[in-house]
Amino acid sequence: MVQGKRCAPPPGLNPEGAPRREKDMNNETPENQGTPGPFPEAPASGSAQARLPRAAAWPRLAAIAAIAALTLSGWQLLTLHQKFAVLRAELGQQLARAKSANEADRLMAANAQEAARETLVKLGVLQNTVAQYQGQAAALQSLYQQLASTQDQRSLADIEQLLLDANQQAQLAGNVHAALIALELADNQLATLDRPQLYALRAAIRRDIGRLKALPAVDVVGISLELDDLAHKVDSLPFAYDGMHGAAVTAERIPAPKSPWERFGQEIWSGLRQLVQIQKVSTSAPPLLAPSQRYFFRENVKLRLLTARIALLQHDSASYQRDIRGAQRWIGRYCDTQAPATRAALGALDELARTPISVRLPDISDSLEAFRRYQMLHGGGTQ
Repeated sequence: MVQGKRCAPPPGLNPEGAPRREKDMNNETPENQGTPGPFPEAPASGSAQARLPRAAAWPRLAAIAAIAALTLSGWQLLTLHQKFAVLRAELGQQLARAKSANEADRLMAANAQEAARETLVKLGVLQNTVAQYQGQAAALQSLYQQLASTQDQRSLADIEQLLLDANQQAQLAGNVHAALIALELADNQLATLDRPQLYALRAAIRRDIGRLKALPAVDVVGISLELDDLAHKVDSLPFAYDGMHGAAVTAERIPAPKSPWERFGQEIWSGLRQLVQIQKVSTSAPPLLAPSQRYFFRENVKLRLLTARIALLQHDSASYQRDIRGAQRWIGRYCDTQAPATRAALGALDELARTPISVRLPDISDSLEAFRRYQMLHGGGTQ
């Protein structure tokens, strides 16, 4: 504290600051009154007596102001102390919260670092796994390419065999249907490969297929079935001589017997007539066949029909016509032409003889030549 001048004590206070007693103040002795006090009395003039109370009031006001200032300062200090205490408490709380937050942050940072390390380890494992998978994928891709190349080569080999079969069926056997089936199978296999380099080969196969489809159709299966049916009916065809003899016997009138002896005689005579028969045969009558020759006749007719079927499958028109006409002549000569079965067989043979079985086959070797050119250019592969 700054030390200043010591002020005079206010009225009613002793120099030490203690209030005066009224006894002391009221019962002043003349001796005390004569003794000069701390404040010497002014001259007893009128103006001096008027200024004396004013001079004495200023120290009191100063003291009151000082006390008020000290009180205000104390109150302000107390208020500041309380504010400082509150601020200190808030600051401590904030520091505590910041410390706990820092601890949590450090824990989270540690956890994050641990997670990052685990992630790096997992990433390394995943990278190794991906590398292994990539190696396996490359191996599988290589294996697939090898298998695809092998499969394509196998498909090309099958296509070549189909083209060879088509040419053999068309040129050697004359089987248009089989050749057409082989070409269509080869075209379907080329469609599954789907290679631009094979378009020229497919175009050649399509041209050969068009040539075969433009040919007139021959019902080989239907004709073959009809020949087989005629071969089965040969055994039931009646012979011409049996028909004539049966008609003559039925036309002869036999008188009815009158007595048992006559009936017995007629039976003996009928038996003798069956043992020996004499009949006049004109030049237009059919030849007589023995029972053994009849069997060979039927087998020869069946053989003629069988060779006609073979010629049909080979598209040999000359052999087919010769066998059909031969069977027709034999049946017309030795069988009863008046019988319905014989007439039906002769009509079927005549219709079969007029049916064309051979056509001029076109050359379908273009597809095979195109395939061989493709093999020469690409080395048998499909790249």
